[in-house]
Amino acid sequence: MKNLSTHDSFVCSVCHRLEDRVLTILSHYRDRDIPEPYFVTEFSNVVAHHLQHVAAPSILLDIEEVDIHAILAANEALFTSGLKYNWPYHGLCTVPELADRLTAESVKGYQVMGSCGLDGFVLAGCCNVSASATPHFSA
Repeated sequence: MKNLSTHDSFVCSVCHRLEDRVLTILSHYRDRDIPEPYFVTEFSNVVAHHLQHVAAPSILLDIEEVDIHAILAANEALFTSGLKYNWPYHGLCTVPELADRLTAESVKGYQVMGSCGLDGFVLAGCCNVSASATPHFSA
């Protein structure tokens, strides 16, 4: 991840382009006068995500890369249930099989933390943050 801080930025939108496997979070600083107050956080090659408390206002505390095994352990019931419906991959039966596949595909875990509102995780190939003077991202 790039070293831009989205800390205390307000979430404007969340967009998951399923077929492109891209999840984008657009956020901005409302109370700071800076040249590029908007942030586009883009997760590429998304395998799965689980975001909770998606409502305005949502304020990001941080987005950090974490070990995928920690995400799997903390959300074991969610993944066990999802595997019955071929989520996040078709044909897997157990969480250890899922862990092996994620590791083999070099998938990374990202924890999305909100001080208010939005929080959860994203499993993806990579995450990039860019700053902008205007709000934009491709939907």
